[in-house]
Amino acid sequence: MMRISTLAAVCLIFVVAGCTPMTASSTYTPRVAMSKTVAHASCTLRVVNIIDDRMDPTVLGNVGGRTVKGPPDTQAWLHSVIGGLRNSGIAVEFADTDTTSADLSAKAELKTAWVSSAATAKIASVVLNLQYFRSGSLIKSADYRGSISTPNWGSGQQEIQSMIDRAFDQALSQAAADTLAVCSAAVTSST
Repeated sequence: MMRISTLAAVCLIFVVAGCTPMTASSTYTPRVAMSKTVAHASCTLRVVNIIDDRMDPTVLGNVGGRTVKGPPDTQAWLHSVIGGLRNSGIAVEFADTDTTSADLSAKAELKTAWVSSAATAKIASVVLNLQYFRSGSLIKSADYRGSISTPNWGSGQQEIQSMIDRAFDQALSQAAADTLAVCSAAVTSST
């Protein structure tokens, strides 16, 4: 009978575990919490519709031979991501319908969320579209992109999840700048 050394057994466990699929978390975790110095938006962003427009919402890609599945509840995930705008001082509300108030409303669409790896690097890419409305009229539509490329140390769950969140950090940073500008424009035009 053949005996496997302890080191070989441990290596085999890591190889097999590294190939098992992982499922991304339904909770987006921003890199840093909002600082007290962040200016707060002068209006509230009311998000009335969130669409996951990816071809297959159940899969985010493959890293190091490991399938990365999408979060089990994509709406909870996307609410968590869009809610990340709060870290930039933006008051975010979620509603089923739009109102005709002067507050800012938005429709969000996830166009891309993908992870992959090549040699010793792993990559995450996201594209989030926001359409801004005031009193039912479209005032701005923009795509916000985030892309991260980092060394692939071990294709671990936390490592991959962090990479996805960092890509969303970039997209949300761009969206926050536009949201704050649109809110400021509303305040100066109404005074």
